[in-house]
Amino acid sequence: MKKPLVSVIMPAYNASLFIASSVQSIKDQTFKNWELIIINDGSTDNTLEFLKKIKNRKIKIINQKKNIGPYKSISDHINKCKGKFIAFLDSDDISNNKRLKIQSDFLIKHKNFSLVGSNFEYIDIDGNRIKKNDDISTKEFNKIFPCQNCIPNSSVMLRRQIFKEIYFLDKEFFYANDYIFYLKIFKKKKIILLKNNLLSYRLHNNQRTKAPNMQKEIIIENIKLLFWSKKNGLINSSNILLYYKNLFKYFIKYLILLFKNKFIGCGAWI
Repeated sequence: MKKPLVSVIMPAYNASLFIASSVQSIKDQTFKNWELIIINDGSTDNTLEFLKKIKNRKIKIINQKKNIGPYKSISDHINKCKGKFIAFLDSDDISNNKRLKIQSDFLIKHKNFSLVGSNFEYIDIDGNRIKKNDDISTKEFNKIFPCQNCIPNSSVMLRRQIFKEIYFLDKEFFYANDYIFYLKIFKKKKIILLKNNLLSYRLHNNQRTKAPNMQKEIIIENIKLLFWSKKNGLINSSNILLYYKNLFKYFIKYLILLFKNKFIGCGAWI
């Protein structure tokens, strides 16, 4: 088998409900020079059983007995990727069948860009379209991105060389490791968000960002990310109002969460 141009890497944890459609979306690509690396991240459901049934030389399975999280999984196994370009896909999302073709063509043609994302649509647990995300112009993206993440992780394709220049895993962030990684790239290199709708982003209750015990950490990380952007010169006259708006929003959310926890704690004590 010839060396792939694009490596798609997919961490999977208890993904048995949706992973089949995610894998199929890569198999259905019009662009054929790819490999798919799936990391079973210590799943306790039927994810591994499904992966064992896959018979495709272009799909490689890595089985981890212990759950270490998606970002650590990617960091530990990114060296297994052989492609010049690396694409991310979460095990509950679906790539448009032209995604790899459009994004790889863009990176080949535009040597000055290091990372390309895309627009997307939201789907429900059954794969039904809920709504399409609003289009963001390049000017709007450069303004918004330092203040809030508008790149879905599953829409990202980047040059493999980036991982030699910027370390992927940032131990200060658990929930937002992808966003801080992209901010570090944005600070030094060119990033673009294509208007093409190349991703179906699935909304469901098992997403780890919806876990009640993670909400406090998520808010704290969002505040730290805003401080990071300010410290590293990504906040200017074009986005300073958005910066303070989001900072205020997260502080209010944090105070509300503290109040709720205190109230619930008092109720339990009484």
